[in-house]
Amino acid sequence: MTAERTRLVFVEGQREASLLLVNQNPYPVLVQAWVDDGALDGEPDTALAPFLPLPPVFRLEPGRQRSLRL
Repeated sequence: MTAERTRLVFVEGQREASLLLVNQNPYPVLVQAWVDDGALDGEPDTALAPFLPLPPVFRLEPGRQRSLRL
């Protein structure tokens, strides 16, 4: 699976941003996304970040793409 970019920049006043994810594998993948505060041992349920990815968990079929909203 690949992402269209490695960083998202929020401009002042912008309410959300999107990240395009593409499954280039010949098999489906289960994607889990979260935003954290940079702690190396961080877990999704302990992350202290002011953003929430939507959807946080989803299945991505082979050759398909989907936008992740933050």
